[in-house]
Amino acid sequence: IEIYPTKVNQQFFNIKINNEKVKGNLKVELADYMGNKLMKQNINVVRNNSEFKINLSKYNAGVYIVNIQDAAGNAIFSTKIVIE
Repeated sequence: IEIYPTKVNQQFFNIKINNEKVKGNLKVELADYMGNKLMKQNINVVRNNSEFKINLSKYNAGVYIVNIQDAAGNAIFSTKIVIE
């Protein structure tokens, strides 16, 4: 799983799923650095090399955490992004 860009100066970031073992419904969560969940979005991965665009236009500049969970709620990926 790849998230880019990690320094966001536009209004979105991309999620690229390039692992054939990661399929089905995934939950993407955005949290502030204090752990407050600000956004939840479901994505459905049906094939390898899937890409998704996540809109960040309503969030202020700052540091955020992106968490991705599988359908069972297990964390499969987490990273930090900076909105400039």
